[in-house]
Formats: sequence, structure tokens, C-alpha cells
Amino acid sequence: MRVQLVTLLVVIAAIEYAAEAMRPTPVAASPIDFSDESNSTVNEGDGDRMISFDSLLQKAKGFFVSSPSKGLNKVDERPALVGDQLEIADEQLIHINDQLEKAYERLQLEGSDDKLFKKLNFLLWLEVANELAVKYRQSNSALVIDSLTKRLNDRRVADLIQIAKKDSKTNAIAVELEKAQMKYWLEGETSAAMLLGLLRMEYGRYGPLTHPLFNYWRTYAKKFNVVHSGQKPSLLQSLTDYYDDKEVAAMLQLALQDTSSAELAKNLQKQQIMAWVKHDRSLDEVFGLLGLDRAGYKLLEDPLLNVFTKFTEVLNNTPRKFWLRDKQTEKGTFEAAMYAPSTSFTITASDKALFQMWFVKKKDPATVFKQFLTKAGDNLLTSPLFTTFLKYADTYRLTNRKDVRVQKIIYDYYKDEGPALVTKMLALKKAPDASARYVALRVEADMFRHYMDPKEPISPDDFFEFLKLNDVEEPAELFQNHLFEYWIDDFLDVFIKLPNAKHVLRSCLATAYNGDAILLAIAEAKRNDKTKKLATKVEAELFKQYAFAKIDPPTSSS
Repeated sequence: MRVQLVTLLVVIAAIEYAAEAMRPTPVAASPIDFSDESNSTVNEGDGDRMISFDSLLQKAKGFFVSSPSKGLNKVDERPALVGDQLEIADEQLIHINDQLEKAYERLQLEGSDDKLFKKLNFLLWLEVANELAVKYRQSNSALVIDSLTKRLNDRRVADLIQIAKKDSKTNAIAVELEKAQMKYWLEGETSAAMLLGLLRMEYGRYGPLTHPLFNYWRTYAKKFNVVHSGQKPSLLQSLTDYYDDKEVAAMLQLALQDTSSAELAKNLQKQQIMAWVKHDRSLDEVFGLLGLDRAGYKLLEDPLLNVFTKFTEVLNNTPRKFWLRDKQTEKGTFEAAMYAPSTSFTITASDKALFQMWFVKKKDPATVFKQFLTKAGDNLLTSPLFTTFLKYADTYRLTNRKDVRVQKIIYDYYKDEGPALVTKMLALKKAPDASARYVALRVEADMFRHYMDPKEPISPDDFFEFLKLNDVEEPAELFQNHLFEYWIDDFLDVFIKLPNAKHVLRSCLATAYNGDAILLAIAEAKRNDKTKKLATKVEAELFKQYAFAKIDPPTSSS
């Protein structure tokens, strides 16, 4: 008992010390006189009377002595007013708010740190609100919320309330203010969608669903639906009204990564997908809705592709909305996808979803490549989407009985990047990863098939130019160029075995370089053990090209 008494005296002394410290000098009026006038009362006609600082001090003492969770007294709200009464009441409310504002400043409550509700001066300010509420028959918590919201903002006030609810000393205050804030929004006709904008929860680590205020918002959304029984937007609809389909889909996909929000996100995602099905959204529409049509070569890395894939699966399991009317076309498409010689690699769920949409839209591989892969640059061959493209090219060829020349498609958009592409291809052929080696071998095979069509072979000169070897100024530099070695040893060796090869003109070596200079370079290379074999092959090819081009060899060649 003695300890409690000592503690009480210390607290009271601390309050008195804090109060004394706030007194301005010289004393012109009580520091709690929040009017602009120095006399002890305000206009008697208004019924406004100065709030005594001593009474506030006594109430603050009582606050600590009785219960640390007190702070807002229950005050009956004023009766409904009409006509002139409303006008007078509104003017009165302006005056009350003005007093609260001045009290807030006099009590030096600038800022809004997380411990605001625990500060002694804030408790004194609450007593100001209590006194004003009693005097004018207003709701004290409503006065506090109105004043705090105007000074801070809706989100910050909500933040402070949630923080205060976790502290036993401020929980009671927070609960009352939470009720008042929700009523404040309800009376202001703030819809659940509008409140999303006020609370700005998109900055949570995993999006709004994991934000500390999300459940607070959900509670309000339910209250709003009860009050406005004529309009009952679902949780999903409220989210979509403020954001859009893509943003909601993205936040739900993100929230799946957090255990605290995964279950809710999963349910909302199902609702969103079913809503698209219900509203007859096509594959192409949802694909565009999710912004995937602009994803480029990183399409497979976009988290929203998972949403599109799930939508496709749901759509396929909805008989009345099946994506293909022609069952034979459907059967042929998936048979091709399963057995396409795009090697033994599995056709993934995402691959199937994309194939399905592309087939429905009748997009050939060249169109798909143009839409997604033309800006991949050096990343083309290593892009996962390029592998999917190769699978689709084979699937399309089998299903439509049409030949697909991947090399020609690549050449149309990457003709200036031949050296980089072939260099990457050669590197991938040696990669430990089987899928990377597949891509390299698949591209090389199609490249050779393109140039070495038995019926219409293309001159090796074209491939020489694709590799930019014609830009090599000095013939001696050719023997240090790995692409030149590839052209001679790999490409040309295969080409000359074609039945019609002898009829295809090739003259790039014979016409691009001075005869004496190239022969000198060959002679030098033959003296080097590392390039001797290559030089011998180049020499033989050079004289064949002289014959093709009907050019006399240099006299020094003898």
C-alpha cells in the first residue's frame, strides 16, 4: 500500500511538473485558454466558457489513479437537429474544432510518432475534447477523430489506432477511436473502394493483403455493406473497383507467397478467375487484361502467366465455354503438343495455355516470334520463352502440315546480330544443362536445314555475310576468328556434300580479299601448327571459288 502511495505521488508530481513546464512566461492567461482573448470567459451569448487547466490536471491525475486504459468518457450524442438549429450547430462545431486545434498546438503535440496516444499531453488533449463534448453535447470520440484526421490523415490515424490497440495502457482509447473512425467514414459515405485509396496499402511487402491495415479495411467493408444493404460489393469487387483486374491479380499472386495471406489470396484468385469465366472472357482478353501481351521475351518469368494458366485450365473444364468447337482440332493440337519432336522435353502447363491461345487466334510461329522475341537481343537463345517458341514451331508444323523455318524467322529480325547469336549457340552446345544444349542443337539443325535445302540450297556466301566475316579487313585475321573456323570446318563441310552443292555459286573468299594478301595469310597460317590444318582447307576452298567465280588465281600462287 505504501509503495502504491509513493508511486501515485511520483506520478502526480510528474504531471504537475510537466504542467508547470508548459506554462508560458510572462503569464498573460491560462495556457489552456484556447481562445484568442486573454479574459477568463468568451462570449457569454455563445455559451462558451474557458476550460479550466486545473480541472484538466485533476482529470489527468484521476486517469492514472483509476485506470490507465481510460481517456474518453461516454458522452451522449446530441439529438437530431433541423433548420436553424443545424446552422447554429455547424458554427458551434467550427468553434469547437478551432479550440481543439489550438489545444493541440499549445500542448506541443506536433508530429505523430507511434507513441502519440501514450503521451501525457495527448491525454490532456483528450480531456479538452471530453470537456467540449460535455458542454456541447457532442460525441467526444467523434471530435477527436475529426480533429486528428484533419491534422494527420486517415491512414496515419488508423495506424496509430492499431498500434495503440496492442498496448494494454491505450487499448481502451484505441477501441473507442476505432469505432469513431469507422463511423466517421460511414457518415462521410466512404465506400470500401474509396477507403483503399485513403489507406494506401499497396506498399506492404506482399501487397495489400499482408498490410497491417488490411483486416481493419475488411472490417469496415463489412460494416459498409450492412449500412448500404442495397449495394453489397464483395471483397474482390471492392478491390477491383479501386485497382483493376491486373493489379488485383498481381497482388493476389504476390500474397500467395506469405503464409498469413495465402489462404485468402487463393480464395480470391479463384473468385477472380470464375468471374472472368462467368463474363465470357476469352483467352486473348484475359491475356491482355493481365498485360501479358506486352511482357516480351520475359513472358514466362511474369508471375501473372500462372494466373492465365489457371484461367485456361478452369475454362477448359467448363463444358459450355470450351475453347474449341472442333473436337478434332482440339485433339490434333494436343497430340502434336505431346509428340512434337521438340525433343523429349515436357510440355508444361504454361506451354499448353500459350499454345491453346495461339492456335485459337491462328498465330503462326513467325507472328509469335515477332510479338515476344524480337527484342531479346543477346538473351534470345537463353530465354525460356525461346524454348517454348521452338516447341510451338514443331507443334504448329505437325498440326498444320506447314513447314516452319526457324532460321528464316530469326534472320528476319536478327540479321545484324549473326555473330553474337552463333557465338552463343556454340557456347550452349558445350553447356552442362541439357535444355541449353537442346536449344543450341535445335537452332543449328534448323540453320543448316535452311541453308542446305536439297531442292534450293542457299550459297554459303550468305552465311559468311550473316557471320559478318566479310567485315574482316585483313585475311590474316580470319585465322584468329572462331566463326571463320566454324564456317569452314562445320558449315562448309556439310554443305559440299549436298547433291546440288556443285551448282551453287560461292565466291566470298575469292572476291573479298586481294589475291596476294590472302595467299600470304594462308602461307603464314600453314607454318603455325595450330592453324596449319585450317589453312590447308582454306587454300583448297579458295581455288574452288576462283573457279566458281571464273577468276584467274594470282600468279604468285604458283
